[in-house]
Amino acid sequence: MNAKNMKEEVKLSAWQRFTNFWREVVEELKKVDWTSREQLWSATKIVIVSSLVMSAYLFALDALFSWLLKFAK
Repeated sequence: MNAKNMKEEVKLSAWQRFTNFWREVVEELKKVDWTSREQLWSATKIVIVSSLVMSAYLFALDALFSWLLKFAK
C-alpha cells in the first residue's frame, strides 16, 4: 500500500473525529491531579491578601504623589 491509499482508508467523518476528540479529552482529564479543597482555599487566601496589600501600597503611593503635586503648582 502506498501513502495515498492509507490516507483514503483512514478518513473519518466529522462526527467520528468529534467523538474521538471528546473521548480523548475525558481520558486526559482523568489523569489530572486536581488540587484539594484545602489547597485551593489556601491559595485563594494568599491571592486575596496579596491583592489587598498591593492595593494599599498603590493607594499610599497615589496619595503621596497627589500631595507632592499640590506643592509643585
